[in-house]
Amino acid sequence: MNVERSALQRLQQESGILAGFLDQQAVSGVGVSPQNAYLAAQQQYADALTAARGGGDLSAYVNAANTLLTANTSFNATGREAEAVRQMVLSETRSLGATLDLPGFSSNLEAGLSRVMVPATDAMTTLRDEVAALREEMRGMRLRLEP
Repeated sequence: MNVERSALQRLQQESGILAGFLDQQAVSGVGVSPQNAYLAAQQQYADALTAARGGGDLSAYVNAANTLLTANTSFNATGREAEAVRQMVLSETRSLGATLDLPGFSSNLEAGLSRVMVPATDAMTTLRDEVAALREEMRGMRLRLEP
């Protein structure tokens, strides 16, 4: 089961790398207008924010936020709209940190730690169960071998 999980994680990582390249081309490829780049960056940002809120890759969120801010500057220059988008990204980033109970963003450190400890706790439970099963199997073998 761990082999399948590891293989699936690798496939997801590789898929993410290629999708990231294509997303970047949508906002910075040759012939992409500032408006189209901005619209594509908005969509990528929204998708990355949704994924991050669900426990997805924070680096993908940060990359999407940076891409949006760059496209925002190209499209909106330095006017009110540009500042509004910048403030929205900063506010949503703070909110994301609080939602994930990250230190510096939330006072609930215990909830943040428990969230990241769940995979380790699950792995320890699985390991404990496997050791118990092996112990019982060895006990059964020993009883069969005793005269």
